Amino acid sequence: QIADINQSNSKSSTKLLNRDIKDTEVDIYNIASHKGLKGELDMRLLTKAGRVKIAQDIKKSGMIASAIKQILNTDRAGLKDFFNEANKLHKTDEAIKAKIANNPALAKALTDPNLTPIQKQQLAKELVGSVMAELGYKAPEVKIVANTNTNTNTNTNDNANTNDNRAGHYGEDNNIYLNDTNINNTKDLTTTIGHETSHALDNQDPSINTNPQNNASKTDNEIYADNYGDDFGDYVEFASENYGNGNLASTNNRNLGNTPAETQRNTKLVERNNQDYARIDKSKGEDFLKIGQQSVYAEEMTKCGINGHECKNNTRRKYKKLYDKNQQEKLAEIKRELSKPSFLRNKYKTKQELESAINLVNNRPFKQEIIKIPEQNLN
Repeated sequence: QIADINQSNSKSSTKLLNRDIKDTEVDIYNIASHKGLKGELDMRLLTKAGRVKIAQDIKKSGMIASAIKQILNTDRAGLKDFFNEANKLHKTDEAIKAKIANNPALAKALTDPNLTPIQKQQLAKELVGSVMAELGYKAPEVKIVANTNTNTNTNTNDNANTNDNRAGHYGEDNNIYLNDTNINNTKDLTTTIGHETSHALDNQDPSINTNPQNNASKTDNEIYADNYGDDFGDYVEFASENYGNGNLASTNNRNLGNTPAETQRNTKLVERNNQDYARIDKSKGEDFLKIGQQSVYAEEMTKCGINGHECKNNTRRKYKKLYDKNQQEKLAEIKRELSKPSFLRNKYKTKQELESAINLVNNRPFKQEIIKIPEQNLN
């Protein structure tokens, strides 16, 4: 069991950790022989329930590594936060496991590739709600949206178009938006749910800086959410396989319904959600990375590979510095123009132009993920 201890300094935390290691008998198993260091056979291997318990123990041990990863990869978590971080993951896992084990409808849905938007939205609400409640926070609304010109199965109103490359977004309206077009399977879905849940938790935690104009904190929170989302998805996958109905669905068929009435209900839901999504401020591109810089950024991220987390984090930091430099240059340009009388300005002559420029600076966050830009768009 992971201790829920909040120590005031790293030195005392280290002492506690050392004491716990000395006072606890730790069984380490040889993978090939399934024996401990003393040579005894772990009797739990003889039953399915016992094997699940061993896997559960291994997963709990992995939470220590995940907590350390947050401390190493982000500025917001320090050594003094180790126990809090580990306990947060423990509570997240326990909430997910209990929800799946005690909710047959949810367990079945996680294995079904033919879920409708209404069903996916309900699935997400169940997972988000259980984790937020376990951690002592109020759950946000969750809304399924879809890109209207690329999701051929979703015939929605083009006026509510949501075209972007995000899988999810935590909006300024405190809602979680999940873009069904960019989610390829249920593992993608649950990892995205976990990422956006992290932002929802941050928004209600006064100790976390969520000011959208503080780019350093914004980047730090994104890296933290990436890590938490990965763990969240892994916990759902484990619970589904061991306490639910089996493997998560490996595809997303983007089903709108099996009857005309059901299709109409789901289409209307996506249309309403798309309209809400279109109204909120969010990044619509790398506005402080020039097109050529975006292209190289995308290529370098691609070269890191799917599992190159350290490479990706280093690449993000590199281009975040360039992004900040470009942003500061934009701010300086605005200030120079504003120092002139309006009739002498080359730009920002009207209030609308000025507000547009200021909004560009304030509401365009740096992208943590970027796809390769097609050659024909580079112009």
